Amino acid sequence: MSSNRRKPIIGVTGPIASGKSLVASILQGLGCAVIDSDAQGHQLLSEPAGVDHIRTHFGRQCIRADGTVDRHAVADVIFDDVGRKQQLEEFLYPQIAEWRKLLVHKYQADTAIKAIVLESALLIEIGLKRQCDHVILVHADLSIRIPRVEKTRFWRPEELLRREKFFWPVHLKCSIADDIVYNNSTVDTCRRQVEEIFSRIISSAACQLA
Repeated sequence: MSSNRRKPIIGVTGPIASGKSLVASILQGLGCAVIDSDAQGHQLLSEPAGVDHIRTHFGRQCIRADGTVDRHAVADVIFDDVGRKQQLEEFLYPQIAEWRKLLVHKYQADTAIKAIVLESALLIEIGLKRQCDHVILVHADLSIRIPRVEKTRFWRPEELLRREKFFWPVHLKCSIADDIVYNNSTVDTCRRQVEEIFSRIISSAACQLA
C-alpha cells in the first residue's frame, strides 16, 4: 500500500471480557496502529481536569486518599444512574473524539502502518461505526466471560450483568458487524481468526484503492 492511499479503519468492539484488547493486540502485531478509546477515557480521569470534574460532580467519595479518581466508586454511581452516566460521557466523549481524530490523521500519514484500529466497547452505541471501513465484533459466551472477570477484575457475576444492561444486545451487534471473532478457547484460535479477517480486509482495500 503506497503512502498516498487511505488506510482502512477497523473497528473492534464486543461485550465485557470478550477479548477486545487481545484482538487489537493481534492486529497491532500485524502492522496496525491501535487507538483505544476506553484507555484514553481512563487517562483523562487521571489528569487534573478529570479529577476536578469527578470531585465536583460525583463527590469526594469518588476520590481516593492520594487524590486520584476511584474508578470503581465512579462505576458504582454511573451504572445505577443513567443521568450521571450521561453527564460523565458529555465530559469525556468530546475530548476522546478530538484525540482520536488527531491520531487517525497522524497514522494515515505513517507509511509503516497498514491499517488503523479503533477499539471501543461502545463503538456501535455511540455511532463510531460510521468512521470505520470494517467492524469486528469480538464475542465470547457468558459462561466464559464470567470466570474471566472474576479472575482479572475480581467482579461477582452480578457486576458484569449490571454493567451490560447499558450495552446493546450482543445479537444486535452481531447483525451489524462485518465479522465476528469467537474468543471462547485459546489465543491461537483467536489469532487464526483475526489473521484471516485482516488478510481479507487488506486485500479488499488494496483492490479498492488500486
